Amino acid sequence: MERFHRGFGKLAEEEKKLKNEPHLEPLFEELIESRTAGSPMNEKVLWTSLKEAEIVRLFEQKGVTITRFIAKQLTELKGLARATDEENQDCQRSRESG
Repeated sequence: MERFHRGFGKLAEEEKKLKNEPHLEPLFEELIESRTAGSPMNEKVLWTSLKEAEIVRLFEQKGVTITRFIAKQLTELKGLARATDEENQDCQRSRESG
């Protein structure tokens, strides 16, 4: 039971970090802007070719430390879906043409 409480506390801290650090959201948008593509079938669906670990590294390059959990929360908050291999190719073509 102790493990449950310890893990829960860590998740709660990370959720608070996202709420208490509003600069993370605009920075996230800036970092992934060139790494997203839209669905040709549904304009409301956006994909990203980035994994959570890659998002963490992008933040670290800007001097900001986040966890993969925070990266996942930001991705979900923005309604981004993880792209499949085929969709990754679409993201790549979008970057090259844009």
